Amino acid sequence: MFSDTKYSVWALLIPVLWLLTFSVPHLDQGDFRTDTGRYAAVGLQMWDRGDLLFSYTQPESPYFRKPPLGFWIHGAVMKLFGVDLTVARAPSIVAALGTLLLTFWWVLKQGNRTWAFATALVLAITYEFVRRTREISLDHWQLLFMLAATIVVLQAVQRRENGWGGATLAGVLFGLSLLVKPLGGGIAFGIAGLWLIATRRLDKRTFIQMLWVFVVMMVVGGAWHVYMYAEFGQAFIDGYLGGEVIDRLEGEVNPVGWSYYPQLWLATY
Repeated sequence: MFSDTKYSVWALLIPVLWLLTFSVPHLDQGDFRTDTGRYAAVGLQMWDRGDLLFSYTQPESPYFRKPPLGFWIHGAVMKLFGVDLTVARAPSIVAALGTLLLTFWWVLKQGNRTWAFATALVLAITYEFVRRTREISLDHWQLLFMLAATIVVLQAVQRRENGWGGATLAGVLFGLSLLVKPLGGGIAFGIAGLWLIATRRLDKRTFIQMLWVFVVMMVVGGAWHVYMYAEFGQAFIDGYLGGEVIDRLEGEVNPVGWSYYPQLWLATY
């Protein structure tokens, strides 16, 4: 048994070292460019003002484009350790490592060390995944919460025990992903549901528990959205969905519109 554990550790260590090798050196290099500067300012201002629900990028211009959880995390770290590029970027590496560890652990449980090693290594050498660790990356936090939620759902279905506790935890994690970036957590929940249907595991008990997952997800992830709409009305909808979703699909943010992300995946994977 010791031998199995030792080889599993080595199988995990290589992808982890690969990720850290391309993430940590010269982490303070460059400046607070593009999203990193904006997100750092928003997060710090939230903690400085003592208002964690929303912030301003300009006087009388509330920042609607993203939910607050990622700003809370990075803003709190900078509040504690100082405004520095290394400090600002470090939480993104933590989130990426969490995703890598969860990926390895789950595949190891489902298959063997070879599968787990190969899957974790593919993730660790994916350019876009590594590149995002060198900025304030809301994507990494969203991915971590979505992956954790999906694993909880799959584990609860496989074990057929502690279903309600697992359903509640999954709902919380899906909800947290909705508090990082719009829509992604709901899409991941839908994919989990489709997987249950495709594998013929969606019996009556599981269906009811998935409804509970949805309710918890909407309570955790929806409370901030309801508050913002109550405070700002249509201006929030226009800034939140219009600026981040609709404008991207229509090519207002990038010239290629809806095909931007598929093209990015093909170019960088």
